[in-house]
Amino acid sequence: MEKRALPSPVLFLALAFSLPLLFAVLRTRAEDGTLRLLLYGLQAAGPSLAALAAAARGGELVPFLARQLRARGALAACLIPFAAALAAMAAARGLSCALTGEAFAVRGVTPAQGLVILWALAAEELGWRGYLHPLLRSSMGRPALAPLAVGLIWGLWHYHYVLFDGMRVPLVWFFLGCVAESCLYGYFLDRSGGNLLSAMSYHCSWNLFVHVFAIQPADNGGDPLPYVILTVLELLAACLVLAAGRPRGAPPSVYSPFTEN
Repeated sequence: MEKRALPSPVLFLALAFSLPLLFAVLRTRAEDGTLRLLLYGLQAAGPSLAALAAAARGGELVPFLARQLRARGALAACLIPFAAALAAMAAARGLSCALTGEAFAVRGVTPAQGLVILWALAAEELGWRGYLHPLLRSSMGRPALAPLAVGLIWGLWHYHYVLFDGMRVPLVWFFLGCVAESCLYGYFLDRSGGNLLSAMSYHCSWNLFVHVFAIQPADNGGDPLPYVILTVLELLAACLVLAAGRPRGAPPSVYSPFTEN
């Protein structure tokens, strides 16, 4: 009997979840610091590597890559998510300071943090918002639910960081944040016509400002309040996005990961 090839979405999810585990295990056994950093980068890039493999498996690698980035509207696709991330982080830190009496301050990032932040431009979004999000939007009966599905999967995907790096954030709030942020990613993607620059900009900006404003407990002496406030703000924003939907009478903005609209 001829063996059937794995459907590309199944292959994508299998690789997206297994590759980071493989690289994390290898990282624990590596003694060279440069090699550990490289393996950490590959661990984070599991979704993008999985998307490339799934697209290649389906013979769609070239059209998949061709549709991701475009010059038209690129400035807005980058600046609007950047401004949204900046506003959310500043508001979360400001509210936290108002509640605790702490002085509002910003901090710098280390060279290692800067490298990880810049790597966020390419590490995940080719997989989550470049491949999985549009694939679900083009195949689900209710495309508006695609960001929620991606958010649930994306939140579960972080299991390897929990196991090997001991994430110092409230995990329930982190998971809720993944779902909420996925809705915002979907909003930016829709507004940019599926331009992946919007997702890349938001992910990189989020990772930058979460350090600059010391939102995570690991950056502020263990206080979870700024992170909880940020998640609440993201949940409110996601609810507004979902409630607003598309304008009445407007055609649904459904795009596939392989073909231009």
